[in-house]
Amino acid sequence: MNPKRVCRWFAAVVLVAAAAQAAGSAPYQISVELWIEGHQLDVPAVAVARNRPAELIVSDNSAPDRPWKLVVATDSPPASAGIVWLDISIFEQGDDGQWALLADSLLGLSDSGPATMSVTGDGQGEPTPASSLVYLTAALE
Repeated sequence: MNPKRVCRWFAAVVLVAAAAQAAGSAPYQISVELWIEGHQLDVPAVAVARNRPAELIVSDNSAPDRPWKLVVATDSPPASAGIVWLDISIFEQGDDGQWALLADSLLGLSDSGPATMSVTGDGQGEPTPASSLVYLTAALE
């Protein structure tokens, strides 16, 4: 076998693999709306790429000394048929300064519209932003 031909094939395979990995790591722009105990928090758009989670500290204007942390990561494989899978975690900061997990979920986003997660009390009925402990919608921008 010709060594030059082997080198060319190897270089071509490496370039294709690098291009596929770069395409799979392009950031997704995600818009997020978050309500905690009926209060909407001001959450900016989030850019999330594979293996690079976004972490935001947000607070309610009516209680600025009570922050929450929103962590958004993507679990989407490069070829996931138009669906972006987000691993979303919401933490509440306690009086001792430690972060405690309040809610987490895996959401599948597509161009068809937003996905929603909520945490409600037992027997509460249909979740709404006003009636839920946590209510979050996320959509691709």
